[in-house]
Amino acid sequence: SEAYIFPEAVDYASYQGYTQHFYPIGFSQDGEHFAYIKINENGGCGTCNMELRIQNLRTDEVAHTLSLTQEVMEQDPYEIWEASYADIHAFLKKHNIKQTMMPGGIHEGNTIAFGSEEVSIRIDSTVGLSDWRPDEEEAIKTFDVIAEHNSGSKAVTLHTAKDVEYYDYEAVEISGWDIGPNGMAYFVIAYLFHGYESETTIDYLIVGCDLDVEHYR
Repeated sequence: SEAYIFPEAVDYASYQGYTQHFYPIGFSQDGEHFAYIKINENGGCGTCNMELRIQNLRTDEVAHTLSLTQEVMEQDPYEIWEASYADIHAFLKKHNIKQTMMPGGIHEGNTIAFGSEEVSIRIDSTVGLSDWRPDEEEAIKTFDVIAEHNSGSKAVTLHTAKDVEYYDYEAVEISGWDIGPNGMAYFVIAYLFHGYESETTIDYLIVGCDLDVEHYR
């Protein structure tokens, strides 16, 4: 029976002293799915929740979730992991997740080089009047994540986020990536947004990417 250990936290981005953490666990054996821990914080309610997610890297849909706690602010995430380990182990094994142990968590940058090939992504955004802060002239309203092969033959839209629960974005950035089995990879997309109490906070998306260059020709 394969054991799992609490994943190392990755500090992928920060804003005014507040840092969001990313907890990557690993990929399914076929590379189609990726497991990670997500801790959500909301300024409007002042509480956090912690859940284990398994995401389909071809569709970007979160296929399976396991709620670990609804009140994580005053708790150590490691202790929550230990207390829920029996459920976590069964959940990850059921979905054929193999843990990836990579020091540092994720690679930095927006380009993956493999052999003689290279795939990069960029973010194309649109701006408009802010919904939550009308005194501001512009806010990011939508953003597309575009993948390109280094031959420049074709760009592929991987994900469009027209409304990730919130109305406006102050900034969006590509924070890092990792490769799994069979040419599947993911990128971490961090974004700043206006929260429920007009505060600015930070969150992230996981965006899957198939590195098979035939998709880019």
